[in-house]
Amino acid sequence: MTDSSLTKFLAYLDQHCGGVDRTEFTTADGHPDPGAARAFAEQMREQFADYLGEALIVEQRVNIVRVVSLGQSAPVPV
Repeated sequence: MTDSSLTKFLAYLDQHCGGVDRTEFTTADGHPDPGAARAFAEQMREQFADYLGEALIVEQRVNIVRVVSLGQSAPVPV
């Protein structure tokens, strides 16, 4: 990801999501889908590898993935 793309993504997080993007993964039957969440989290970590821990974090808990801009103070808990 280029710095320009990162800047745009961080601006999106800060302006539209309060600094936190939370995505919940479920199956067609409405059950938690931790496999899909894990795949998405891994994809996001790969995409943002150079910026993890500095500009943002990607975390997964069961079927929920959060991407948090570190420019925000005190992210909302899952």
